[in-house]
Amino acid sequence: MYQLRPYQQIAVDSTIRYFQKSRDPAVLVLPTGAGKSLVIAELARIAKGRVLVLAHVKELVEQNHGKYESYGLDAGIYSAGLDRKDKGSKVIFGSIQSVARAGDDLFKSFSLLIIDECHRVSIEEDTQYAQVIKRLRLINPSLCVLGLTATPYRLGLGWIYQFNHRGLMRTSEQRFFKKCIYDLTLSYMIQNKYLTPPIKIDSPVASYDFSSLKLKGESFKLSEIEHVLKDQERVTPGIIANIIEMARDRAGVMIFTSSVRHAEEIMTHLPSELSAMVVGDTASHERDLIIKRFKEKNLKFLVNVSVLTTGFDAPHVDLIAILRPTESVSLYQQIVGRGLRLAPGKKDCLILDYTGVCTGCQATLVDNDKKLKEAMSLKDAHVMRPDSMQFDKTYDKKGNARIEVKYYDYDGEFLREFFYMNNPGDYRAFYYNFMRMHLRIPERKVDIRSADDVLQQKDLFRVPMFVIARKKNYYWEIREKIFE
Repeated sequence: MYQLRPYQQIAVDSTIRYFQKSRDPAVLVLPTGAGKSLVIAELARIAKGRVLVLAHVKELVEQNHGKYESYGLDAGIYSAGLDRKDKGSKVIFGSIQSVARAGDDLFKSFSLLIIDECHRVSIEEDTQYAQVIKRLRLINPSLCVLGLTATPYRLGLGWIYQFNHRGLMRTSEQRFFKKCIYDLTLSYMIQNKYLTPPIKIDSPVASYDFSSLKLKGESFKLSEIEHVLKDQERVTPGIIANIIEMARDRAGVMIFTSSVRHAEEIMTHLPSELSAMVVGDTASHERDLIIKRFKEKNLKFLVNVSVLTTGFDAPHVDLIAILRPTESVSLYQQIVGRGLRLAPGKKDCLILDYTGVCTGCQATLVDNDKKLKEAMSLKDAHVMRPDSMQFDKTYDKKGNARIEVKYYDYDGEFLREFFYMNNPGDYRAFYYNFMRMHLRIPERKVDIRSADDVLQQKDLFRVPMFVIARKKNYYWEIREKIFE
């Protein structure tokens, strides 16, 4: 059987209390890796009638069903894509496309409808979700409708519900979901070790510049993305070389891009025997085989175009490379979430974001001379040749300890960067963003677990030949360091 985590039990209890008083549709906000399948399992177990669990893609249907049955529970599947159309089980996991076309005999006796990735549900009456809900309510007007999502905010729409669980109004506009009855944060999951800590690596000078893109409704126009990438295509080899270097001791790498052409270009720079690509037109059986090989670690690099942001579960993924513009925080969280699940031996997940501003960046930044030349040509870049490097232990306004590193040139001018040193995630971030580049003897093992450790071992670190910074608001942000 299964054991609910404390927050999962709270989610279940909140659902029960709410539907005892109301039949208005409600939302549970559970981030990736929160174990929503356990919440679904418990709600289905205690439900007096039948339970229908809907998702928008077959991968998510299969994933939710598989996890449900792994708890020793029986359930059916109604999905043409999975070649199953079970009708009699108490719990049915279905794809919205197949259920919307089903006959009336499927719709009998459901007391609870659960919609996964429910931020896709709108108030429009001609959608498949609206049609299914209408048919269910004709048979059972007291139907409970529960949505699950990790991203309750949609670009172009705003909040997908009207009130949160504290009674605060999120929007005065009409929404299908009336209330969020429980909201679990990603930070809580990471702090309590339910998810792997992400480590975002500072983006290098070699990055794509998508600043010219303008949203068209809720997304960027593909033709405009293609135009930007075409103008900057010589940046790609340097970016992929950096990903391969960062992935040397990583188990699984997911690379996110926006277009098929860009994905194909990326594939030419990856080791062919360890890499595969999944796009919208990839045949179903071929996609399944690629995903299977990736999960079995026969492939290391998986390039995808807008198809694996949800409904994909490969816990060993420990490096996420973002090479596409993200239209919203929700999409960014979905992408990053692919790498946050726990797995044996997994300590963290590197997040490499190559979508920073790099105006006019059209050269392949593969050696020091080119890096310097490119940086010097940028209007908002500052290139320093440091004479010395100074370490200090300082504190932010909240009293958190950090290491402040200052790079001084011959004129006494300086650039600086900060590294927090308060937990294992901070120590690993310090390693990736500073130590691995600055060690005089790269293969030397150095144990850094506090700001004081850094100060005591500062002589182990070398001064870079050049420090490259970019203007960010009112200060200079260090983006690249070049060593002899």
